[in-house]
Amino acid sequence: MAATLEKMPRKAGYVIHVKNKSLGLGTSFQSHTDKKRSADTLAAVVTSNLLRVERGELSFGEDWSTQEKLHLLKTGHKPESQKKVRVKLQDAVDWYVQSREDRKLAHNTLNLYRLHLAEIFKHFGNCHVEAIRRNQVQAWITSQSKRKIVTGKHVGQMADIKTIKKKVDSLNRLFRWLKQNGPLRR
Repeated sequence: MAATLEKMPRKAGYVIHVKNKSLGLGTSFQSHTDKKRSADTLAAVVTSNLLRVERGELSFGEDWSTQEKLHLLKTGHKPESQKKVRVKLQDAVDWYVQSREDRKLAHNTLNLYRLHLAEIFKHFGNCHVEAIRRNQVQAWITSQSKRKIVTGKHVGQMADIKTIKKKVDSLNRLFRWLKQNGPLRR
């Protein structure tokens, strides 16, 4: 139930072991200090926060990683990754296109982004952006390569690899922008 301290042989610092069967925790981390007093203090804080979690004063998220749980135990605060606002795909697309308009991108470029991102929205629906996984994107790319064109002068033909690449690039730009400016920022 408590955090225990162990001096690391031939290395600087201490290892703090955190074990709690009721919370499903069994991990260790390095204190990064040679001072036993500092390591003891950190172990005491972790033990105190473990007790707070057991009493229900603090809580772990269901999908938290071990690192996020350790952050809560070390600091008593939720990790930054859990403080993010969850954003729906349509809102993310709207913000992204608006930011591109604000940068005065060419009208045709903006229309291309809207068209590509609308197709992506049609495939994924209005899910949370954080819920989109790499394997889902891969499935979308595969579906694009098997799809026949339904409008324009190339009706009935298979989609060109260059077109698919442009759609993937639009999706990559959206996610890159979200990581730099939006809710996926770390």
